[in-house]
Formats: sequence, structure tokens, C-alpha cells
Amino acid sequence: MGPTLPWLAWRHLWSRPQYAGMSLLLLSLALTAAGLLMQLSQRIPQRLERELQGMELLVGPKGDPWRQTLSAIQLLSEPGGTLPYEAVPLLRGLPQVKQAVPVLLGGRHRGFAVIGTEAPFLALRQARLAKGRGFEHVMEVVLGADAAEGLGLAVGAEFSGLELPDLKPAGALPRAFVVVGILGRQGSALDGLILTDLSSLWALRQPAATRAPALSAGLTGLEGQPGADTGEESLGDISHVLVSPASPEALGVLLPWLNAQAHLQAAVPRDEIDRMAAALGWLPALLKTLLVLLLLCAWLAAFALMLQAQEQRRQDLVLLRVLGAPASRVALLPLLEWLWLAVLALVLAWGLSELAWMSLRHLAAPEQLHWLGTQGHALQHGLLLVLLAALLALAGAAWPAWCAWHLQVSRMLQPGE
Repeated sequence: MGPTLPWLAWRHLWSRPQYAGMSLLLLSLALTAAGLLMQLSQRIPQRLERELQGMELLVGPKGDPWRQTLSAIQLLSEPGGTLPYEAVPLLRGLPQVKQAVPVLLGGRHRGFAVIGTEAPFLALRQARLAKGRGFEHVMEVVLGADAAEGLGLAVGAEFSGLELPDLKPAGALPRAFVVVGILGRQGSALDGLILTDLSSLWALRQPAATRAPALSAGLTGLEGQPGADTGEESLGDISHVLVSPASPEALGVLLPWLNAQAHLQAAVPRDEIDRMAAALGWLPALLKTLLVLLLLCAWLAAFALMLQAQEQRRQDLVLLRVLGAPASRVALLPLLEWLWLAVLALVLAWGLSELAWMSLRHLAAPEQLHWLGTQGHALQHGLLLVLLAALLALAGAAWPAWCAWHLQVSRMLQPGE
């Protein structure tokens, strides 16, 4: 009987398919939720760290610094307005500023976000070119890895059809965009972007109806500030400016001074995220508590179903004892049934997790796919999930195995039992 015991447990498990199937579904959903939560708890900090590269200080229009940070990280539309390009030479003229790179959000091509910026942006974000070169002239673009793959474009290809809310009439459009470079995979929002020069987007956009007041007026309180005449014309608007302070001490001087200006809002993205994480410090504990409750409810439901199925098979266990099977081997049957159930639940949880990630990737914007990764990898934390499934199986099999071990054969064979 020893070599056939696992097979016998399999047959016993599926002799009541309605109980086994429902128990399998419940455990699979619980393990899927556990796997997804473990993946998110590991992925989000890693991806966020990559996204913060080059974002020491963020300067945008007056407003909520958290919304401004979220807009810059998620590459959403401007939260509350834009800045005139005049802000860039003003910031570059400050001795406390090492580098200032403007960014203009807005516009899409076949779902991929188009970002207008300047050449130093690639170095600031530590982007690596896999093919070609960086953009140097108007209507030249550099594609992220996912954008190049999704659009099917290579270096030298041309495209048009940009979707801008304030696009000029067709007759006023310049020539098509030309792909001059493709980035290597960065594992950040850059993978899903189309990067071009600011002038390219300004050439496509209608002139703004209103402009923000001159920023050079009223900038006081910082030694060495630039004068009102910057020598550069404000050609168009920008969404925000990525600023690299000259030193840590300079950051402490710049932040309060910029926030004291009438039309500027400065934020340190890392500090804003830490502040939000501290405010939502209860959320991870809540998610873990809900996960524990989900696992407990799923296990209790599966336990009740499996116990009911074993009660209906009590005569089979008695027959095994009559045929000479020792009590220890009969008690192993419920344990093996639960182990079979745990193995199947792990396999199904892997499939459900992959399906969930695929669905999320279809719903997410291309520049946000790096938060999800290329695959779900439900068993990325395989050892933890295997241990969790084994623990659930042992807990579920303990009572049925004890009952099978202490089965009173003589009493069960009496009439009326």
C-alpha cells in the first residue's frame, strides 16, 4: 500500500470534486493575494528609487508640492498650471544651482507620452543610449525601450500624428519627427517615453492665451540672484524644472527661498514621498491584517469543505483498516490530500498572478509599466509561498489525521454505526 498511498490520496481528494474544487479555488485566491502583496512591497521601493534619480529638487508653478512630485514621477499632466521658460535662466543664474533642466509634459503618440526637454536631461536621469544619439535639433526624438518596441520604430524612422490639446492647424505643422536614438531599458518611466527638444513641442502648440507674470519681478532675498533682464526670451511654457543644487548646503538655502517667491513652488521629491509614507504608515499594517484575515477565511472555508468530504468517506477509511492498513498510514491520507491541494493551489496561484499582471499592464499607461515589470512572477517569493501553503496544509490536515488515527473500527462495524 505504501507506494500507492499518494495516488490513493489523489483519488480520495477528487472523489468529491465539488468540495475539492471549491477548496482549491479558495486557497489559490488567498495565495495569489499573498504573492501579489509581497511583490508590490518589494517592487515599489526599488522602482521608486530609480524614478527619483536626477530629482534632487523640483521647481514648478505655485501649488501643492505633493501633487507636483506625483506629476513629475508619474509624468501626469501639469497639476495646476505651467511656468514660462523664463524660470530656467533665472534658476541657472543662481550660484546655488549646479544644473537646471526644464521638462514639458503633454502630448501623446499612439498612447506613448511625449516629453519636451533639453539634452542634459538624459545624463541627469542616468539614461543609457542603446542605439543612435541624443536629440540635438528640432523634431528629433529619442525613444524609450518600450516606446520603440511598441511603435515598431528604429533609428532613422519618421512619424507624425502627435495628440496635443492645443495643436496647431494641419497646415501649420512642421515636418515629421525623426528618431535619432533609442534608450536601453532603464526600468523606469523613461522606457515608455518619447523624448524631444522643447522647441519641437513649442512649434506644434498654439501660443498660450495667457502667460504667468514675469518671474524676474520681485525675486529678492538671495545673494547673487540674477537681475530682471535675463537676456533670453520666454519662448514657451514648461511643466517643471529639475534642479541639481551645487551642494547639500545650497539645497537648504534654495528650498525656502524659492517657496517664498510668488509664482514658484519648490519640492524635494524624496522628502515629499517620505512625508506621505509617514502619514500613511498605518496602510502596510492594514494590508497585512486584511491579508491575514483573507488567508484565515479561505483556510476555514476549505477546512470545513474538506472535513465534510472526509466524513462522507469514513466508511472508506474503515475498509482500509479492515484490510490491514495500519492506523499511521490511514492517518497519512488526509495529510497527503491537503498536500496535493497545496501543490495545486500554488500552481493555480502562479497562473492567476500572471493573469492579473497581464491585465494590469493592459490598463496601465506605457510610461507606468515599469511599476509592474514584464511579468508577474507569482513565485518570485517561492519559498515563502511554499512555506505558507505547507503551513495551511498541515493546519488543515491536523484534525482529520487525528480522527483517522483514532478511528474505532470495531465500533464502526457495529450495526447502526
